[in-house]
Amino acid sequence: MKLLERLHQQLNKREKGSSLVTVLLVSSIVAILVTVVLAIVILNVYMKRADMLGQTAFYDAESALEEIRAGLALDESKATTEAYLDTLSNYANLDDEKKTENFDDIFEKNLRNKLTIENGNYNISILEGYLKETKYNNGVGAQILTSADDAHFNVTKEGVKLTNVHVKYTDANNYVSEIKTDIVLEYPPVNFQNASSIDNILTYGLIANDSFKPSGTVNVVGNAYLGGKGSDINNANVNLKANGTQETNVISGGNLKLTGSKLDTQDLALWSDSIVLDKSTYNMNSGSSYIKNDLVLGNNARSTLKGKLIMFGNPWVAISEQMIDASEVRQGAKDDMPSYSSSILVTGSNAGLDMSGLNTMVIGG
Repeated sequence: MKLLERLHQQLNKREKGSSLVTVLLVSSIVAILVTVVLAIVILNVYMKRADMLGQTAFYDAESALEEIRAGLALDESKATTEAYLDTLSNYANLDDEKKTENFDDIFEKNLRNKLTIENGNYNISILEGYLKETKYNNGVGAQILTSADDAHFNVTKEGVKLTNVHVKYTDANNYVSEIKTDIVLEYPPVNFQNASSIDNILTYGLIANDSFKPSGTVNVVGNAYLGGKGSDINNANVNLKANGTQETNVISGGNLKLTGSKLDTQDLALWSDSIVLDKSTYNMNSGSSYIKNDLVLGNNARSTLKGKLIMFGNPWVAISEQMIDASEVRQGAKDDMPSYSSSILVTGSNAGLDMSGLNTMVIGG
C-alpha cells in the first residue's frame, strides 16, 4: 500500500514538471510572435517614413524645376513682347503668313540670344541663376547636373526646346531625388491672319476714351477718335492731318468745343455732333466736315471752311446718308426736334465766317 502511494506521488511530480515545460514553451512562442509582429510594425513605420521623405525630396526637386520654368517664362514673355513689337513695326510690309513667320523668328532669336553660349547650347549657369528658394547651400538644395555637351537648344515646330535638364535635389535628411526632362517654350498663339481690326487700329494716330482734352500744341497724323463724350479743347493748338493719300476720319463722339484755341484740319473728314467756338478758330483747309447739329460761333470766333460742309440735322438727310436707322430718326425727331435740325449760329460779337472755299454745302433743318 505504501509502495502505491509513493508511485502516485512521483507521477504527480512528473506531471507538474511537464505542465511547467509546456507553459514555458507556449510563452516562448508567443513572445517570438509578438517580437516578429512588433518588428514588422516598426519596419513598416520606417518604410512609410522613408517613403514620405523620398516623396518630399521629389517634390522639392519638382519645386526647383518649377523655379527654372518660372525664370524661363519671364524670358519667354520678354521675347514675345519684342517679337510682337517688331512684327507690328513691319506690319504694312508683311503679308499674313510672313507676319507669323517674322513673329516666330524674332521670338526664337531673342531666346537664343538670351539663353545660349557660343557653341549653340543653352547656358546652364542661367538656369542655375533661376534657383532662389531651392538654391544649393551647405549640402542642401538643388543642383543642375546637365553636362555642357548635353545642354541642347533645339528649335521645333512647337517652339524652343531645352533638352536634358537634369535636376538633383538633396534635402536636410540627405535624401536625394533627381528629375531629368525637356522644357519646351512654345510659340505664343498669336494669329495675324485676317486681322482686319488690327489693320484699322494701326491707321489711328490718336484714340481717346471719354474725351479729348489737349494742352499746348498737338499734331496728329492719321485717323483719330476724340472720345465718346466729345472734345473740350482749352488754350491749345491742334493740327489734324491726313496720312498721305489714305482716307482719314476724325470722329468726336459728342460736341467739339474750343475755348481760346485753334483747330486746323487738312485733307480729312471731321465728324462731330456740334462745333462750338468761343474765342477760338476752326480752319478746314480742305476735306469735309460732317456736323450732326450746329456750328456755333461765339465771341471773337473765326472759321474758314474749304471743301465740303455737310450738316445733316434734317432726319431725312440722315436717312439718305445711311447714318442711322430710320426708326431711330423718327422717334428722335419726335422727342427732340431741335437736335435734328442743323444750323449755323452766330451768338457772339466780333465773329467771322469764311465759306468762300466751299465747293459743297448742305444744311438740313
